[in-house]
Amino acid sequence: MRNNILFTIFFIGFMLQVNCQNELKETENEIIDKIAIAKNKNYIFTSGVSIEGYYYDKTKLKKSEDQGINSLVGQMFKVIKKDSNYVYFRYFDYNQEKDLEKQKEYVHSNGLSKIFRIGLNIFNQVTREIYPIYAGEKFGVVSIPFKIRLGNSDFETNANIGLNAAFMYRLNRKIKDRWILQPNIGIGLSDIPLNESNSDVDKAENRTALSFSAGLMLNISNDINLGIFLGVDRLNKTNQSVNWKYHDKGWLGIGINIGFSESNSKNGDPKNNFKKQ
Repeated sequence: MRNNILFTIFFIGFMLQVNCQNELKETENEIIDKIAIAKNKNYIFTSGVSIEGYYYDKTKLKKSEDQGINSLVGQMFKVIKKDSNYVYFRYFDYNQEKDLEKQKEYVHSNGLSKIFRIGLNIFNQVTREIYPIYAGEKFGVVSIPFKIRLGNSDFETNANIGLNAAFMYRLNRKIKDRWILQPNIGIGLSDIPLNESNSDVDKAENRTALSFSAGLMLNISNDINLGIFLGVDRLNKTNQSVNWKYHDKGWLGIGINIGFSESNSKNGDPKNNFKKQ
């Protein structure tokens, strides 16, 4: 029993030591990238400005020989630290052979990753935030009041409200909350008008169908979302006895966003390929 306890303690201690060693193996770039991604802030320079060079000596920032060099308009970088006076940042990698000199001058040389800083008082004047292409997810309600029944182009207006999940992609990375494409899927309820021409009923009446849809919406502004949807309406087994001719048949509809709950935007680690503005 005693041996088992000692073995367990030894094993736990060994695993903790291995874990600590693995954490120490994280490279300087990985630590910097984690900080930057957590802050979720990428920028480009809109004007040339003098910047100061630094590098990491273990855990401390020290001045490098890169003092007084100029930023280039359109260069992309990520903020890794802010204090009351300065913003510290690191440039993204260049991935083209013609930019190797820039890679050495601004990103990495002599085994060191380059860090730069700029005064906080002028930072906002000479930079512009660049948002990630993928803007996160949305979950909420979409209304599809207008439908065209595929096959015979019958036009219908009815109450169709569903719960939808949307995945958002920016068309312009310089704009945070407009011109965002939203592929989405949803499920909801539709109020179906039945009559003698579309079903085996003696008089007009409405019944509820389950509605499945998939579509593409465009976020024009914070309050306006419009889109086109394809879907099908399905009556339950009890109501299928009326032989509604559009049961499980496709439709094309116009969707209007009523309200969504938005998740956090996602950020990647892009290359420095922005052109001059």
